[in-house]
Amino acid sequence: MTLRAGRARSEAGTATQQQRLLLRLAARHRLRSLVHARGRCLSASLDLALDAHKRGLAVSLLRWRVKASDDFVDHWALRFDEAQALDLSSVQFDPAGRLLQPIAAYPPEFTDCR
Repeated sequence: MTLRAGRARSEAGTATQQQRLLLRLAARHRLRSLVHARGRCLSASLDLALDAHKRGLAVSLLRWRVKASDDFVDHWALRFDEAQALDLSSVQFDPAGRLLQPIAAYPPEFTDCR
């Protein structure tokens, strides 16, 4: 087991069966490098949402406005639970690229989460 797989398993320790399935699907869609993640948050999130929907999982998207950036106006992820986002392109702001990100801990330039 890799360190990442172990971390994902510990993050999923208290997750429901549906959330664990969603995490496994997310591992397939994850964008691991900054080069591949740049500008792909919406398409990656939509791909995962479609994959989850095909398996009968209900998911919802989260959108932040991104301020002080010449390159991007928004950032997208899936809601994992009330406090966490399932972010396939988190490597853009989290060097560890963790799939689960606390919604309240997003960078200050990510505003107006909906």
